Amino acid sequence: KNAAGGGVRDEEGAVDLIRFGRMEAQVPRVSLGTWSYGGLATIQGRSVGWSGHRADEAAAALVRAYELGITHWDTADVYGSGRSEALIGKTFQEVPRDAIFLASKVGHDHGPHGHPYHPRWIRAQAEGSLRRLRTEQIDLYYLHHCDFGPGDRYLDDALVVFYRLKEEGKIGGIGLSDWKM
Repeated sequence: KNAAGGGVRDEEGAVDLIRFGRMEAQVPRVSLGTWSYGGLATIQGRSVGWSGHRADEAAAALVRAYELGITHWDTADVYGSGRSEALIGKTFQEVPRDAIFLASKVGHDHGPHGHPYHPRWIRAQAEGSLRRLRTEQIDLYYLHHCDFGPGDRYLDDALVVFYRLKEEGKIGGIGLSDWKM
């Protein structure tokens, strides 16, 4: 059952699809989060991973999710220090990339600039995500949190980079995960 109380599948067994936000994309009502798929990792002393990770089981779960119609997959650059994205990218050898609505996020790793939303750092993280995911476009790219510094000073520059990535076709949509660190 999904959070709204309805089932994942309709009475004919088809996966229940919904329109995603203002995008034209139709995605399953239930998405697959892959935070645990990257294993243990820390960024700036904060845990961004899970223990007990087994890459073979995570890869099998991705394929099985696809077979069951769960084709909205969510990840982030920091999940397992990129291992979650790399696992998804490798899975595209078995699962058709165009069958998956792929979401990723940037914003936990402060990088060399002291904050995660520096324009050059966002660009570097996005390019790294594209390489690890083995794709030319991330369908939805999120700002991982809404801590944009004092007076939201980093937000405007971050959005400029996001819109450029969109213009370049590297991301399809822009999102906000909406929580404060």
